[in-house]
Amino acid sequence: MPSLRLHEKWDRRFGIDPEIAREVDEFIDLGDHHDIGRGRARDDYFARRHIIQRYGYEGYATYLLHHALDYIKWWIKEEGKPSSNREITQEAI
Repeated sequence: MPSLRLHEKWDRRFGIDPEIAREVDEFIDLGDHHDIGRGRARDDYFARRHIIQRYGYEGYATYLLHHALDYIKWWIKEEGKPSSNREITQEAI
């Protein structure tokens, strides 16, 4: 998925503290639990709870942004760049 550098770029654009963003992005992407929070609901709950308790709102915002960027990259790679008149439906997700 997108590099940590790309995640950091968008974290900065959203005004998220760079230190918090780096730690949360690394938590999500590195180690045995790569992309934690995207699969099983139990993992998502654990990840959100941990991040909110440790980093608060900015950590949770980073978590959401991280997964949104991963999804956008997947969408472009798998489906091609969506045209302006193409509707994204639940079935496409």
